[in-house]
Amino acid sequence: MSTTLTFSVVRIPELGGEVLGEVRLQATPTDMPASVFRQFATVTELPFLNEAQRSVVLQGLADFRLAGPRERPVVLVEDSGRVRFVPFIPLSDATLGEVERTVEAGYMTGDPHEWVVEVEVGWGGEGGDVESLITFLSDRGVNLALDAVVVAAVSAFRKKIGRTVSDRRAAPAARRWADQRGLGSPHELREWLDRKTGWPWSEVSERLGIEPDTAKALLRALGYEADASGTWRLGFSDEAKSARASWLRDEYRGL
Repeated sequence: MSTTLTFSVVRIPELGGEVLGEVRLQATPTDMPASVFRQFATVTELPFLNEAQRSVVLQGLADFRLAGPRERPVVLVEDSGRVRFVPFIPLSDATLGEVERTVEAGYMTGDPHEWVVEVEVGWGGEGGDVESLITFLSDRGVNLALDAVVVAAVSAFRKKIGRTVSDRRAAPAARRWADQRGLGSPHELREWLDRKTGWPWSEVSERLGIEPDTAKALLRALGYEADASGTWRLGFSDEAKSARASWLRDEYRGL
C-alpha cells in the first residue's frame, strides 16, 4: 500500500535554508524515500535545481531528514521489531517503514511523510576555488606541501583575514598545483582514489606530487587504512568509517 510523501527541497542552513521547491511522490513501506526522490529526479527535470545541485541529488549526497527539528536517528525499528543502531548511516538509507515505526515508537520526532531534502553545492560545485579545497583538506589533517611552502593556518583563506606571509605565498602555490593536476574540488580526489581497491602510499605521493606523510594523511582522511602488506584500502574501523562519512557529508558543502 502506497502513501504520499512530500519533499521540500531547501538550501543547507548555512546558506539560508530557504525552500527551493516541493515535490509529492508515492512510496510504499519498503521503499527508501531518498531513493524514490532520486529516481524521480533522474527522469524529471526539476526547474528549481541548477545542474550542480541536481548532481548532488543524483549522487546520493543530498541530506534527507524529516520536517521539524534537525536530528539524526540513533536507532531504527526494523520489520522484526528490533532496533538497528545507525551511527554512520544517514536517514537517506532508511526505508519508509523503518521511519514510520521509529516515529511511532517515540524514538524520532516529526511526520514520517513530510521530508526535507537539504541540497547545496560548496566544495564540489561549479567553479570550486583552490582555497576552499586546501581548507577542506586541512580541516581533515591533510596539509599540502606546495612548491616547498607548507600551508599553515589555512582557515584564513576562508575568512580572508589575518594571513601570514606563508599564507600569502601558499595561495598562488596551491593554485599552480591545482592547475597542474587539474584538481579543484574534494570529490575529484575521492572519485580518482576510489577507482582502485588498494593503494601504496608511494603511488599516491608520486602521482599527486605530495610528500609521503601528506599522501598517508589524504588516504586516512578518505577512510583508508593500511593492511598488513602496507596497501591502503577502505577501512572498517570506527575511525575510518567516521572519516569517510565526514568527507562524503561535506565535500559538496561550503562550511
